[in-house]
Amino acid sequence: MTVLLATLGFTHQAVMPSLRWAKNLKKVVLFHSKNAKSKEAKEKIREGCEALGVQFEPYEVKDEYALTSLVKEMNEELSRISKEYRNEEIVFNITGGTKMLASAALILCIMKGIKAIYIRETDGEILEVPLIRMKYSDVLTPSEKKTLRSIAGICEENGSDEIKMSLIYEKHMRSDSVISTYIKKLEKLGLVETFVKENNRREKWLKFKDSAKLCLLEDE
Repeated sequence: MTVLLATLGFTHQAVMPSLRWAKNLKKVVLFHSKNAKSKEAKEKIREGCEALGVQFEPYEVKDEYALTSLVKEMNEELSRISKEYRNEEIVFNITGGTKMLASAALILCIMKGIKAIYIRETDGEILEVPLIRMKYSDVLTPSEKKTLRSIAGICEENGSDEIKMSLIYEKHMRSDSVISTYIKKLEKLGLVETFVKENNRREKWLKFKDSAKLCLLEDE
């Protein structure tokens, strides 16, 4: 049995062929936007599922252009679906939707090892996306992960992704030099960014980037 997840833009043709392609299709979970055309396409897919006797579950995303938020939303849904259908194959059709919506789905497939497919526009053939499961967090040591989570917590406490480096040093029992070493590694990986402001160039700041949020999302 197969559970099909799919991203949807303005045309139902980005999804419909995969309904017939999936083996023993049990359920379709459709990620779509609040756009009127997207909702129209959603209803056509609902009709297609009803004709095939397949369960249909639409999911309206909050913002189809916010990549990190999209990955988080999809991850939460995927976790629920994986528990409910733990013995079924899960496949993600990433053909439709905005570039950010499809990109979020692709990132999630890489992070979770899910089979991804797309429908080739020229001839309608359904192809599997060649993916290798990769985790952002695999390149970090336990201490580096702990530091990243600590920074995330400080950012949350301060209500901003940009915080003073001095706040990070205050929260840790280790020496400033050790924390600085970890932060240099995190910055090299593109997870954080250090900078100074023009009005006070002696005080260093740190920006917690979206890639870091995805890195921490993997372990949820």
